[in-house]
Amino acid sequence: MQRKKFDSVETSKDRFCAPVRIFDFDNACAPVRNAIASYGSRKCLNKKKYDIIWLEITNKCNLNCIHCYSNSSDSAHAPKMTRNDWINLLIECSESGIRHVQFTGGEPILNPDLFDLILTAKKLNIETTEIYTNGTLLNDNILKFLKMHNVSLAFSIYGNNSQTHNAFTRVPGSFEQTIRGIIKAQRYGINIRASIISICESIQNQDEIVRFLKQMNIRSFCIDRVKGVGRGNALFPEKAFVCSKACINLNKKCISCNGDIFSCIFHRERKSGNFLSNN
Repeated sequence: MQRKKFDSVETSKDRFCAPVRIFDFDNACAPVRNAIASYGSRKCLNKKKYDIIWLEITNKCNLNCIHCYSNSSDSAHAPKMTRNDWINLLIECSESGIRHVQFTGGEPILNPDLFDLILTAKKLNIETTEIYTNGTLLNDNILKFLKMHNVSLAFSIYGNNSQTHNAFTRVPGSFEQTIRGIIKAQRYGINIRASIISICESIQNQDEIVRFLKQMNIRSFCIDRVKGVGRGNALFPEKAFVCSKACINLNKKCISCNGDIFSCIFHRERKSGNFLSNN
């Protein structure tokens, strides 16, 4: 059966507003229902109850951030996890009692299966769904879909101006595109939160960024530091990220686009299994 799906999102800088086809929920869920019906028990997640799971559905990204913990880029290799793999994982998440799912990457909007996966999470009655995005690819059709299915958005902010922000992303114009995406999402009434990411040079500007976010009517935000992981390790080679036992014991899991399972999204050397190998 040929499944209905969204058109692929264009990655060209000149096509950030490429149309994405909105479709009827019941018809679109038909392949999802079939996948759920044919699902065989895998139980890669152990019996411990988890509250939150991060799904890195791609390692491709249209930005090239200097600190990216997952080494994502526009030239990244194709992920090993397929659409059906992710659907099976979501089924297992639901059976394990996971209440909150975040789709991240890379830039998750670059994976055209994202929208089917959101429908799957909705069909499985997962409580909350969030996309961690850079915001540059958001358009009206995508935002209508996210609003329709009560999906929240999270953004990273590196500065209150293009000079500071673009120094992180290494893509000219990315600050304006991210802010434009946030404003569009606000117009649709989508829940938004922001993470202020800083390195030593921008710590003194944190107050300015906070004021900037408040002026944009963003009330949910946190301040985080660049981790010595991935490309961030080149910034702080003497301060490699160390994941504490308390962090590992939190009720959270991360699944990479290759199926690797981590207890901490930043502690990638410590794998607890792989979904594709049923381990």
